[in-house]
Amino acid sequence: MAAKTGIPNKTSEPDAPSRADKVAAAARIFRDWVGVPGIIVAFALNYWHPTVGAVKRMLGIDHANVAILFLNRDFINIGVNDRAPSNYVEKVDSYEARVRISISNTGYSAASLTPTYWCFLPSGPFQYQYYDEITGKPILPVIQAGETKIVFTRVLPNDGSQQPSASKDEAGKCSFKYLDKYGPTPPTATDAPEDLELISEAALAKETDFSSQYCQGMITKVKLTPADTADCVSSTHAIAIERSYRWGIAVQRALAYSADFANMTAKQSTRQAGLLLICNAQYSDCTKDNAEMSQALAGFEPPITVWTCTEGQATPLNKCNPQEFPVAAAGARH
Repeated sequence: MAAKTGIPNKTSEPDAPSRADKVAAAARIFRDWVGVPGIIVAFALNYWHPTVGAVKRMLGIDHANVAILFLNRDFINIGVNDRAPSNYVEKVDSYEARVRISISNTGYSAASLTPTYWCFLPSGPFQYQYYDEITGKPILPVIQAGETKIVFTRVLPNDGSQQPSASKDEAGKCSFKYLDKYGPTPPTATDAPEDLELISEAALAKETDFSSQYCQGMITKVKLTPADTADCVSSTHAIAIERSYRWGIAVQRALAYSADFANMTAKQSTRQAGLLLICNAQYSDCTKDNAEMSQALAGFEPPITVWTCTEGQATPLNKCNPQEFPVAAAGARH
């Protein structure tokens, strides 16, 4: 009989896995199953993007898509309203017709417009040039995808040398061209506004200076300095005339005129800055223009008087709607 010892026999058994080991194992399994599809997706996208681009090109949906909206026509005095006050000329002897337009690009590529566009009106074709309102220089508007810009254009003298003939489909329309990343696009036609016909040589000849319409009984075109000529000067005000949407420029001009008048008379006589803002509700939001101006000038110093008048009503200035700024000062004067 074998002798028994007091030491029990031990069998070799592995330790039970810990909770951390179980979590790590699960994570490795998850990584393996998710990583492979991720690689597949990345690989597919690498080839999908060029394919999408090719499909867009084939369908023509990645080009620029430019549209023009005509906002209003306008006339400015050459040598005065078309440049900074410091560069005004003494005598106004001609006028320039211009059109304010909105250019929108709803496509997927930037667009660069060609320098001019044509409008085929009953009285003949008219060519318009995009230009910078401040410098007076021609521009080539660039409209990014999804962008909208307000641009000024001016009618160019027509010498007949480059006058195109309108097709049947272009009669009564304006045709403009632009380039996108694929190069020049076919001409795009848009309906010309009915009143665009008014911008013609005959209309230019008949267009009357606003100062003669509204500044009755005042001195007009007063040369205050070699560089500055006030539109109108009354017994109380030195007045700048502008369209209502250009009220900011009118403020700058009127303040310059007021200071120039005081310097010219060695401060023996002064004239308060005055703005005459002309609005045509058919082309501009008169209420919005007035609200923006009123908010900006509510606490403005020095005092400014603003008259708002309606275009087409050749009425004396005292018949227009006057407003005094700053508002506190206006209340004190009343």
